[in-house]
Amino acid sequence: MLGVLTIDSLTPRAFSASWEEALEPFVDLLSLILSTLKEVPEDVVRAVEELRESSVLVLGKDCGPEVARLKHISRALRAKGYRPRLVKEASDIPELSNEEKVRVFADLSRFVILENSYPAGQIAELKICATNRIVTATLREKGRGSSYMVTDYSKDFDFIQEFEFLSEDEIPAAVDEATTWAESKLEERRSYYDERYPWRKR
Repeated sequence: MLGVLTIDSLTPRAFSASWEEALEPFVDLLSLILSTLKEVPEDVVRAVEELRESSVLVLGKDCGPEVARLKHISRALRAKGYRPRLVKEASDIPELSNEEKVRVFADLSRFVILENSYPAGQIAELKICATNRIVTATLREKGRGSSYMVTDYSKDFDFIQEFEFLSEDEIPAAVDEATTWAESKLEERRSYYDERYPWRKR
């Protein structure tokens, strides 16, 4: 049984058999809808859990020669067992703008790594991550930076952290440091929410 439909009246014997006949099709339809809703979220939650288990969204300048750096970061992530995703390589969703696409993939990722050495869309991307409280590691080559507009994000948001590197050769080490921090932040968040939300306690 999915639920009980009750109709009350202050008047004794207010409902006749004709009420039951009239309500039967409605109850059948409601039962069908509820059974569908019961199944879909379980599938959706399972799919989201699988995506968030190892997917990492890699943001940054994804055109011109700078895209090679995002590929370098992606290789370092794969070596650690993650599944990196670049926005440009992901299929477009026709109804979504590029900004909305970033938000959707960021929400479906375990965390985000944002390469912040060359100007691109980092102002919008970091704002999305900050607004949606997404654990985000920014990587920046020493002496470079996309914009002063985003230099203070790691100061104002404890789930955003910057990692600096000196050269292309140091990217794997920076990725290693960034992923260690991100996993620690995720574990901290999980423990906090488990304690905060009583229905999570077992």
